[in-house]
Amino acid sequence: MIIRVRSYELLHDGDNLRAAKNELDYYLRKNPHAPRSGAFMTKHGIYFLDYKRSDAVLAKTRLGVVISMSTQSITYLPCYTKSGRGIGHLHETTQLEYVGLRDDRKYPYGREWHPQGRHRALMTTNMKSADIIKPETCVALASPVSIKLDHKLAIVGDIRAESLRRLNRLYLEHGMHFAQFDQNAEVDDDDDQTPVDEAQLGVGYYYAAMNVRAQMDPKLAAKKKRTPHDDLRDILVSHGFEHDG
Repeated sequence: MIIRVRSYELLHDGDNLRAAKNELDYYLRKNPHAPRSGAFMTKHGIYFLDYKRSDAVLAKTRLGVVISMSTQSITYLPCYTKSGRGIGHLHETTQLEYVGLRDDRKYPYGREWHPQGRHRALMTTNMKSADIIKPETCVALASPVSIKLDHKLAIVGDIRAESLRRLNRLYLEHGMHFAQFDQNAEVDDDDDQTPVDEAQLGVGYYYAAMNVRAQMDPKLAAKKKRTPHDDLRDILVSHGFEHDG
């Protein structure tokens, strides 16, 4: 099932974020006495949660391919066009985490479809929307999003049965990078008497990058060596868990 849904994504870099910051700076210069409470929305749909140019959120309507449903939520893989450029400019390893989405209807003149990435594209069927899916559209295998069942969305079509089977395989192969730990690590027997030794878990950026076959980030690789406790704390905080030290 293909849906159209309103998404809210944190922005960390890119041309859109720079343009949004410039727009906020211009507004502050032109309106020095304007209230500084609440959120600021730019003309491109980017929200700043305050007036300090931090916590930028992009509100955008995206297509998504549903991969699972429960009694309370829907999980889908979001679709991107990468600002109309497709994924050809991404590293080959990163391209493996995307698969093209091809509309089975005829593309308008001048908007012919071209293969995206290294996987055979998924094919749609029973499309209900009058808009043809952009030829640069790709499904992000490694970026699943879960929303509540009452979240506002629209069903715009489906993908063919063969494409759905292939999507499930690609998602397991390139989207779900399970964390792997030292098989010789001591196992906790749940009685709080023999906790797992943190040093044996191999928690850390280098270990994680090796196990998910990801490229090493030069900035992180250049940092001084940290303890497993520091890495574990950062991972927990990045996933929304509070850490007391």
